[in-house]
Amino acid sequence: LTISNLGPGKAYGVSVNGFLKDLPQHVHGSLSEFIKIMEPGQSENAHMALTADEFLEDGTLTVRFEVIEKYDRSAQPVEMSIDTRKLIPPNLRLTDIGIDDDKEGLSWGDSNRKIDKGESIEMKAIIQNRGQGKASKVEVMITPPFEIQPLTGRYFELGDLGAGEYQSIEFAFSVPTTYSGKDSLSFHIKISEFRKRYGIDETLNLVLNRAVKSVASVEPEKFIIK
Repeated sequence: LTISNLGPGKAYGVSVNGFLKDLPQHVHGSLSEFIKIMEPGQSENAHMALTADEFLEDGTLTVRFEVIEKYDRSAQPVEMSIDTRKLIPPNLRLTDIGIDDDKEGLSWGDSNRKIDKGESIEMKAIIQNRGQGKASKVEVMITPPFEIQPLTGRYFELGDLGAGEYQSIEFAFSVPTTYSGKDSLSFHIKISEFRKRYGIDETLNLVLNRAVKSVASVEPEKFIIK
């Protein structure tokens, strides 16, 4: 806000205060600044920061500003109303996966797009925000089944994902020739963001000796952003 001395004399001990009227539970902010003297025609700016948490609902917030002068030549208080809007949540999903079992990179196999014992597999997965709100500081953790050996790191930092945005992650693993578990390999994939409550746990089942989409054909899903 801008405070101006429009009179012919000096203003002494000017203080500027701003506060939330009928303070809501989920919004916080205040303003308190002191200006010693304001000359005739002088203007000063003051700033008030408002912070809302993720539980704020649709409504109206009222902010009251007061400018006090030492000798009671104060300004009329001013109130302003600000509309509030509830958080539009993200919707994080694992939308597509593919594998590569050729003899390039970290993969080593017969290029038939099937997971066989004794092969090393490169897996590509698409992590997409299918919601209308932004997901912040997205992280992914992959936990392979017992006996399956990771060839890369299992933790991925994806940063922020806006509505419809996506990122791919690449995870390599090997299946020992001595593997004795179930034919269905269950990978636990935990997708989270900094607010925690918008994360999900996915279980990805890949079956031994069953064809899987190739890495080259992996793509995000299309949807409408309102």
